[in-house]
Amino acid sequence: MDEFTIFTAALNLVKPWYIDYVELKEGPEKEEIHITISHDKGSKFDYEGDSCPVYDHQGRVWRHLDFFQYE
Repeated sequence: MDEFTIFTAALNLVKPWYIDYVELKEGPEKEEIHITISHDKGSKFDYEGDSCPVYDHQGRVWRHLDFFQYE
């Protein structure tokens, strides 16, 4: 089992969402995991009962709960 499968299950991601990239940063003072989540190109999302395509969007960063000792 690889890290993509583990984090997909831990974050409860379903299609069209998927984990694109995982980076583990280990240092003497801080340990972090950076995960990039993407969606399939051409995906449509439900909005107020309609299935809408994605026209544009921007990347966002947020802090999730710690995963073991990693922020």
